[in-house]
Amino acid sequence: MADHDTHPRHILVVDDDLLVAGLMADILTAEGHVVDLGELERVQPALLERLGIVSGTTEPAEYATFLAETHIPVLSKPFNVTDFLRFVQRML
Repeated sequence: MADHDTHPRHILVVDDDLLVAGLMADILTAEGHVVDLGELERVQPALLERLGIVSGTTEPAEYATFLAETHIPVLSKPFNVTDFLRFVQRML
């Protein structure tokens, strides 16, 4: 999917499942991006416009409320590589 016209970006991947985080990092690295794995202790307002969430659930009321208020895009798990790359591209 590397046919898009972008420069390599520096992307922070955060996931509670280290295996999934590593997989997402590997995909993005293969696309030419620089990737860091990390934790967000709290959402910083400046990051919201470039934040996307990959999640297995959006069921808890607090989570749904947060997403509705912030308009953060969500990619549901499970996902395929093409959908993941499109999701990331929309935020770059």
